[in-house]
Amino acid sequence: MKTPKPLLQTVILLTSVLIMFFMFMWFFTPYARFFAGLIVGMFVSIYNISLMGRRLQLIEEAISQNDGRRTPGTGFFNRLLMVTFAIIIAYKFPAHLDAIGVIIGLPVSYIIAIFVELHRIKKFREGGENEEWS
Repeated sequence: MKTPKPLLQTVILLTSVLIMFFMFMWFFTPYARFFAGLIVGMFVSIYNISLMGRRLQLIEEAISQNDGRRTPGTGFFNRLLMVTFAIIIAYKFPAHLDAIGVIIGLPVSYIIAIFVELHRIKKFREGGENEEWS
């Protein structure tokens, strides 16, 4: 099985487009604190999904080599620390960031990944795409 690199690239692209849209909203609406928190949460979300994608590539390489070494983990602790760091920053600077916005922004990349994969499966069932990622 190939690691779905185009999936990760598509998720990062779509999340970046959303971040640009929310930056526009941050500048031109009275809800700047909320949108700033949302943007911070989405940046952490991009970092976390990129880290998980890279770790899954390392796990795939370690399993395919099959040399008996311990396989690396998925980086759960690092991702948890990033989420904690983002929430601490939101509580440290409440005049600039809304903690609810940060919390809402954290799972955005994962939700986008689900929708991108569901779209790919739908195209595959209709016969318009190969089973494997290229």
